[in-house]
Amino acid sequence: MDTAALEKYFNIVFDQEYSPSGKHLATCDVYGQITVFSIAAALSVSSVIDPKTKNKALSFTGHRGPAYSLQTVDSLLVSGGSEDIRVWNWDQLTCSEDVEEPVTILQPPVVRKGNPDSNGLAYDKQNTTLYSACGDGCVHAWDLTTGKLKASYSGHTSYVHCVCCKNSESSQFISGGEDGCVCIWDPSTANHPVHTLRPMKGKGEWIGCVAVDESGEWMVCGGSSAPCMYHLGSFSKTTTFPVPQGMVTQGAIFAGENVVTVGSNQSIHHWTVNGSLVAAVPSDQTHAFSVAVNNRSPQYKVLTVTGDSANVSVSVNFGYKAFSLTVPGPSQRHSNN
Repeated sequence: MDTAALEKYFNIVFDQEYSPSGKHLATCDVYGQITVFSIAAALSVSSVIDPKTKNKALSFTGHRGPAYSLQTVDSLLVSGGSEDIRVWNWDQLTCSEDVEEPVTILQPPVVRKGNPDSNGLAYDKQNTTLYSACGDGCVHAWDLTTGKLKASYSGHTSYVHCVCCKNSESSQFISGGEDGCVCIWDPSTANHPVHTLRPMKGKGEWIGCVAVDESGEWMVCGGSSAPCMYHLGSFSKTTTFPVPQGMVTQGAIFAGENVVTVGSNQSIHHWTVNGSLVAAVPSDQTHAFSVAVNNRSPQYKVLTVTGDSANVSVSVNFGYKAFSLTVPGPSQRHSNN
């Protein structure tokens, strides 16, 4: 194998995020790269005539170590890495062939023992607050206007894998961690959880993903055991999704009337909210880390999955994989340290 082939073989694409217009998709990976694809070009007629059009992308080194998480904040793209959080301008990422310095660099504090890696990001637009789920067991809150740390929330006993905001009408946010806990926070009242759930009771259980539907009433979470759904008003578990035995789940979303989960199984599972399997769609990844639907553009609405492959699985009709986008290796891209 040549260098480029080896780089692609060993790549892990941890996260993804769509641009404000929905015309572009950004990914981040184990090499610290940020790669921006044109979804509009990939779905165009010209991509059928010339397949290379699909994989046309801007790729650059965004972080010195692995880049774990992405979040769009208005006209900005925020990336979380093993050392810091960096803020980029979406216009520059989509209209230029070169990337200059990030707009801002945020340095997470190490409040407790652990690494400052930012495993997950979420943005509360109502309160203009960015949340980062970090390896020191804390969720940190940031003011992106000033670049200053607003608060640190330390309810987990081990590193935090994921974070999401409840909905646009609530200031609450939710985090999941290596300690097996899902913590619900209300920053308007305290810096400790207002409620803590333990969906998986066994020793060594962990939470790898959390997501909330548009109403803010329902939450799905997954990790070392079968993913499940909760009614947040009563904090009661309503559904356990019967994934294959031994499968871990690291990505879960609400997609229309269904729930979609991915993890250590080479399939994208579509479920009814009652736990019935609608479809198991083959993907490029033997272990997937993220799943997303492009809800920012009806014209370019696709479902995408990333994981332990340089390929990003793309579904136009969610019942099957239409094509793949390929993240280039470090030897094939621009550099920005």
